[in-house]
Amino acid sequence: DALRRRAMFEKLVTDISTHFINLSSDRLDHSITTALKKMGKFAGVDRSYVFLYSGAGRSMNYTHEWCAAGIDPQLERMKGIDILQKFPWFARQIKSKRVVYLPRTDDLPEEAATEKVEFRAQGIQSMINVPMVAGGKVMGFLGFDSVRHQMQWPEEIISLLKIVGEILANALTRGAAEVALRASEKKYRELADLLPQIVFETDTEGNLTFANRQ
Repeated sequence: DALRRRAMFEKLVTDISTHFINLSSDRLDHSITTALKKMGKFAGVDRSYVFLYSGAGRSMNYTHEWCAAGIDPQLERMKGIDILQKFPWFARQIKSKRVVYLPRTDDLPEEAATEKVEFRAQGIQSMINVPMVAGGKVMGFLGFDSVRHQMQWPEEIISLLKIVGEILANALTRGAAEVALRASEKKYRELADLLPQIVFETDTEGNLTFANRQ
């Protein structure tokens, strides 16, 4: 059973890693949700999700989510959260690149009183969250919730979250760069169309790839 479980773990990591290699930005959101579903089912959790920082890193958005049957989604109610004000203890852990592993959310320290209220409101009994880091900077976190009962996850589940968190962080960084490049190219082409001179470009084989209106 242990060997079979290990083989399943390795296959899951390989499948997710392979899928995100050179994935285009327009397929990224769907692929992240699919990965969350695969991970959630493998780990036997009730909810798997991604939170990402926005702006100057004070606000967070619940961007991707998978829920098991019968579990209430939280995606729509967790937008634009001032995490430093609402969840100061949790925010410090994530910003410090620490794994937040809570087999019993009731065991949160006193300084995490606001976090305990929110977790109870969502019915979360156990949770685990790992920072998503790209270029040395925390861009968000990846997590699991157990709502129906308390859970103690083995080390392989923490490893799974860390590995996939890194994969997703890199994919999101590449996706953002791809979107920025498209926007830059669009702006360049629009400016080129306004010029009175003829502007064109070719590839290395001499094929025309762009020409302005002139």
